Amino acid sequence: MHENMESEQSLLVPSAVDSYAWGESNWEGPHPSHSTSQSSRNLPLICRPWRLWHRATLCFAGSRKASWRRYILGAAIVIIVVVIYSVSESSHRSLMSFVFCSSLVRGRPPESLFRCNNLANASLPRLRVPPKTIENRLREDPKVLLFTETRYSKTGKDITNILVANRIKYKMEVLGKSLPGLTNLSRGKYGTIIFENFERYLQIDPWNRELLDKYMRDYNVGMIGFMPSHEDTQVGAKLRGFPLYVHTNMALENISLNSENPVLQLTRAGGTITDNVPGSEWTVFSLDDPTYVPLEWGYSSVPHFSEEKLVSIILDKGDFDGISRVLFGNSLEFWLHRLLFLDAVSYLSMGRISVSLDRYVLVDIDDIFVAKKGIRMTADDVMVRLITFCVSFV
Repeated sequence: MHENMESEQSLLVPSAVDSYAWGESNWEGPHPSHSTSQSSRNLPLICRPWRLWHRATLCFAGSRKASWRRYILGAAIVIIVVVIYSVSESSHRSLMSFVFCSSLVRGRPPESLFRCNNLANASLPRLRVPPKTIENRLREDPKVLLFTETRYSKTGKDITNILVANRIKYKMEVLGKSLPGLTNLSRGKYGTIIFENFERYLQIDPWNRELLDKYMRDYNVGMIGFMPSHEDTQVGAKLRGFPLYVHTNMALENISLNSENPVLQLTRAGGTITDNVPGSEWTVFSLDDPTYVPLEWGYSSVPHFSEEKLVSIILDKGDFDGISRVLFGNSLEFWLHRLLFLDAVSYLSMGRISVSLDRYVLVDIDDIFVAKKGIRMTADDVMVRLITFCVSFV
């Protein structure tokens, strides 16, 4: 009887092997398959499917600990990279940060290769101050008087555009039989007289010519004149009433300025312009009197022509008739003539009509504070800008 009970107990309690087989054959997941049973064998013993129900808490705790370790390690790596990159952005980079972050840091900004060739650049005259004498009888805010042939002439428009852009007051008059009023209560109204065609000044009637010349002598006012273009080429033609000879319809190149003249203020001498010289209708001057000083000269672009300098802009110091003049051999189409025109207005008005030498640099605040990495302004950028403006262009 005892043996029968043991046999029945052995039938009811399976062995370890039978238990393993029983658990393997009776475990059913949501979708039993061969791959599920096969993957379950690869799990750790503690996480096998037949024990997962009782060991779920332990298994989840183990995976949670592993994931938190990964998070902490990843955060530590990110912090280290950020610290190294921040140190590399400082002006005093260490050797280690340079090795790790040299590819991420922008190098020094490019520097300007232009330098003014005039060695006496620092000694050039500054803003002119009108003389404080009893003969200074002009108004406090004198204007420019511009004589044109028509109101729609090209040279006249170029002149007015420059005057407006520089906030210089002017009055434009079409040449006729009479002159506009030049004075107001014994005070002169105009600081500079401009003729877009200098030959028209030579052709006005003697009465008006005498009135205009007397005004310029009495009020220390100068004149600017532009030589017109001609269809017929003139060689050695003499200007009526002046010891001056002209040669028309010339093509010039290699334009440069005479640094030894008192007119330059905005413009700086010392360089040579070898390209972008417009037109082939230049008028050049032949100087036979010491009252004339060359301001600009160049060379003929015609092959096998004389290698002598050809003067295209002159200053008449006024020794001949008491009136200072600046004569241009070409229009304002050439960009250099626009600067010389402003300098001539200042010189001939004794500094009463001048463009300020102060220059302001506008820096957008976005370029400094919120610009993205790589284009943000740095201390090196500021130093390069200071060197460029203060050394090259002052």
